Amino acid sequence: MLSAGIALSLSSPIKAEPLAQITPFRQAIAETVAGQGGLAQTYRARGFAGIWTGTQAAAVARRNALLSALSSADAHGLPVSRYDPEGLAVRLRAARSAEERAAMDIEMTRVFLRYARDVQTGMLEPGKVVPLIRREVPLRDPGETLAGFLDAEPVAFLRSLAPIAPEYGRLMRARAELQRALDASGW
Repeated sequence: MLSAGIALSLSSPIKAEPLAQITPFRQAIAETVAGQGGLAQTYRARGFAGIWTGTQAAAVARRNALLSALSSADAHGLPVSRYDPEGLAVRLRAARSAEERAAMDIEMTRVFLRYARDVQTGMLEPGKVVPLIRREVPLRDPGETLAGFLDAEPVAFLRSLAPIAPEYGRLMRARAELQRALDASGW
């Protein structure tokens, strides 16, 4: 399990680059996200700079906050295996070329958006599970979610994703109690 304080280092650090400079990394990002709506807009607004990769303090903080949150997804009743934080960390460390680092940056963004959606509204859409359920799920715009994350302190933002309703808090407590009972003696 990844700890909250890991400092994941990459074998080939990406140095801060002027926005106007076209590098293989930025080119790979641009080519991969082309035509992908909000994802393309967010990366374009950043000059196709990485969000998660690199040695800059902001990238390290975002990366570590996300990997820690993913490792604790089970606290929200979400399967950690859905996000594979250990595998992400291994693939990040193994990324050597600009193209591999760009691919990992985009993969991390996609995993972040999946996690954000799952924590905010659940993994399942009720009407797709049981067609008779007519509950509308308040899906948030992924581009806005990513932009909000980039403007915020990473740990605080990730913590703010969970619903604030008292029912959610009670549900999390009940889940934790059931898990403790299972761990202690099973059923």
